[in-house]
This record gives sequence, C-alpha cells and structure tokens, in this order.
Amino acid sequence: MRQADTVILYEGNEGLCETKITAKIENGCLEIFGHIFDDSAMTCTWRDEREYRYKLNEEDTSELIRIISNYGNGPGESLIRHFGGKNGCTRFQKFCSENGLRYEYAAWPELIPK
Repeated sequence: MRQADTVILYEGNEGLCETKITAKIENGCLEIFGHIFDDSAMTCTWRDEREYRYKLNEEDTSELIRIISNYGNGPGESLIRHFGGKNGCTRFQKFCSENGLRYEYAAWPELIPK
C-alpha cells in the first residue's frame, strides 16, 4: 500500500442500505472512512446518509502496521486481513484499545437513532 492508496475494507448492501468502508495512509496517518447511504429510512439504523472517520497519528499508524504486518504482506493486505468485513471497525476499536493506540473519531451528521 503506497502513501494515499485506498483499500476497500467492506462494501455491501442490506436491503436499500449501502455501506462502504475504506482505508488509506496519507502523510503517514491511517484513516478509515465509512459511508452509509440509506434509500429507505425503514432499512438502516441511521436515516439517509452518514459518514464517519477514524484517524491515527503517524506514531500509532507505524505501530499498528508493525504489529499487523507479517510474512511480507504489505500494509493494505494486512489492513484487509485484520479489519476487513462488516464488523471491521469494531475489531479496529478493540485492537487499538488492547494495544494502547489512540485514534480520533468523527461522524457526520451526528447519530440519529430511529
């Protein structure tokens, strides 16, 4: 994974709800982006459209990549193997907590539960 290459961690549909989660390393910092789009307010936990982002600083990005990379796999393959899939963000949060890594989290708009 070169600087600023984007890998897809998850892409899927549940009814009319589309979700896409991607990751990239830019300026030495890992960013994980999620985008949820709901064509029907009846099918998702959130209404309409929601985006969120996790971001690690350079030091914690380097540590995460050091821990998850093995056997010559590049960062992109390692990110997919460890944090790919529908529940990848939950595994990412747990991994960061267990390894003392700090991330920033932001969501737009604020969560609006049904």
